[in-house]
Order: sequence, then C-alpha cells, then structure tokens
Amino acid sequence: MVFLKKLRGVLYLIAFIFKGGLVLAQTTFSCSNTSTVCACTAGATGEYYSGYFADVQTYFTSNTPGLTRTDNTINFNTDNGWGAIVPPAGGTATNPDQYSTRWSGSINFTTAGTYTFYLTSDDASWLWMGSNALAANPTATTAFINNGGLHSPLTISAVGVFPVCRMPFKIHFGENGGNNRAVLEYQSAALGIARQVVPQSAYCSCQISTLPIELKYFFATSYNENILIEWETASEINNKNFTVFKSVDGLNWSSIGEVKGAGNSSSNKQYSMLDKSPNEGINYYYLTQTDYNGNIKKYSMIFADFGNKDGSINLFPNPFNDKIVITSMSKFSDTIFEFYDIMGKKVNVPFQKQNDFKIELNTSELSKGTYTIKIINLQKIIIKKLLKV
Repeated sequence: MVFLKKLRGVLYLIAFIFKGGLVLAQTTFSCSNTSTVCACTAGATGEYYSGYFADVQTYFTSNTPGLTRTDNTINFNTDNGWGAIVPPAGGTATNPDQYSTRWSGSINFTTAGTYTFYLTSDDASWLWMGSNALAANPTATTAFINNGGLHSPLTISAVGVFPVCRMPFKIHFGENGGNNRAVLEYQSAALGIARQVVPQSAYCSCQISTLPIELKYFFATSYNENILIEWETASEINNKNFTVFKSVDGLNWSSIGEVKGAGNSSSNKQYSMLDKSPNEGINYYYLTQTDYNGNIKKYSMIFADFGNKDGSINLFPNPFNDKIVITSMSKFSDTIFEFYDIMGKKVNVPFQKQNDFKIELNTSELSKGTYTIKIINLQKIIIKKLLKV
C-alpha cells in the first residue's frame, strides 16, 4: 500500500510538471450571493467520518459524521497531530487511519488580488471555493484544486484572483492507511504575503453571507424641525458608502447625502442622517449601498409624515412588518389607538403597553398593504399613514 501511494505520488508529480510546473492558469472569483447568515467564529468547521471516501464526493452527504469540531487551522502535517479523532477514525491516536474529513466555512480576503493556494494531503483531498463550495455535493469539474487519489504527501497548487470578500470554501479529505497529512496554505507575492498556513484569523467557521450588507432596519421619523433617518446593519462586506434619496411624490428622486460604510464588519453598525428640509406631509426615502467595486444595491422605500412637527409622537418602523413601536414625549394616558385598512374598515390590532411612554402594536396578522392609524387623546388627534411590506 505504501508503495502504491508513492507510485501514485510520482505519477501526480509528473502530470503536474507536464502541465507546465508552476505556470498555472488563474481562476477569477466573485462574492457568492447567498442568504445564509451566521456568527463568524475563527476556524474551520471539521466533520469527521468513519471510512475512506475514495474520491466519491457524495460520501459526505450519504453518511453521518461521528465527530464535528472547529479546527483552528488546517495544518495537520504529522501523523500524531490530529487530536482525539479515534473513533470515528480507525487506527490509533498517534496514527489514525480509515477516516474522511469535510472542512467548510469561509476565508476572509481583506485585500483584493491574486493568491496562490497550496493543498497538501496524504491521501486524497479536494478544494472548492466561492459558489462551488456552497453545493451540498460539489463535483470534480468545479474543484479549484484536485489532489485526489491514493498517494504519499503531495502538494497541488492553484492561482485565483479574489475580491475583498468572505469567500466560502469546502475541502473533502480522506485517509486510507499509512501516513496522513492535510495542510492548506496560501501566498500572494504581489501583496507581500509570504507562503504560509492559512491562519486561524482568516477563517470563519461557517459559509457566511456574502451579500454586501445585512440590513436590520431602515426607518424615518419626525425629529424637531427635521426628519431623522436611521438604519442598522448586522454585517458588511466591501461596503464603501450609503446614499439616501428623497422624493415628495414617490416618482422624482434626488440624493440628500452620503454616509461612509464600515468596509468589512461582522458586528452591528448604526447610521443616521437628518433631512433638514422636509416637506409638509409625506416624505419618501430609499437607501442605496455602494461597494468598492462600484456595485450598487437599492433597498426598499420608506416614508415619514411631517404633519407631526413637534415630534411628540413617533412610530417606527415604517414600512413595518410584525410590529410597530409608538413612543411619546408625554405619558400615554386615556389614549385610544384605532387602526384602519385602505378601504377605511377598522382593524383589530393587539397592543401592549411597554411603559408610560411606549406602546407596541402586534401587526403580524395584518396583510401587506396601506393602513391608517388614528391616535386620540384629550389634547389632539394624530393620523398617520403606514405601509406593511
């Protein structure tokens, strides 16, 4: 078996040299558009299976892992460096065999450019990057690096052009018997990054969203003589700036300002802008986000009613979904809330008093559309338009 592995290694090396040695074709990657969002823990998710997958990529979805853990790096360059993986692996703790591993997650590229990846293994290993790594059963034809087959420790490299992005990756690895190795390295001569094991800080243990931003909310409310526009993101990738646009009729729009983005962030970021020249009545707004590649994404329209100039009553968000929060500068006492649909029919909306200055309406059962809320107390009657999306 050892002889066979060495022979396969020689054949792979000959084939590698015959293809042109270190002169490798480049693959250009782009950020994958996925709605998957997850907390980013440093390291790669490793799923360990009993048995050797023998280059059958469906092995990992046809079987159940016996062990799942977060590996700080993929740097297993000795037989006894794998830790406690027996079982599901066979053999001994100092030399496990007959097991397969699927690593997944994402690699954070903070600087765009050309990178060379090196995948070393004994026995088979395969690497997928970008959208190809998101497939449940990735195929041989979409692999970024193919280091398959039974062989002694062998390194295969590939060159890719990567944007600033959290790039999904997936590795299939298997050890049949004898020595076992699995190491993932990269380098970028143009960027001054020496060849090195991909560090723990570059990994995210899940295949995180590569959408430019995850927008938590975007709403506008009257604020003194202005309208305050606020939004919050849960994550940002390659985000250069935001632009807020305004309209008084929902048809003709103009920019009222830009706000610098956070670039790359995995924590909540709050933003705001004041419209210092609101029009009487309804003011419409929408938000765009621009990345460093010049791509622009537009987000849904909202509106604010400037009829309530003193800002004593505020409702948000608007448009709304499952709930509306109403706040007041004075206590809610003897206040009546009436909700009407677009046909003027009164609608029952449950509400809960959070405190003397805050009411929360449960709007989860309402259909999408336009509504009117009437807030009645001894001092005044306030009527506002609302939109459920």
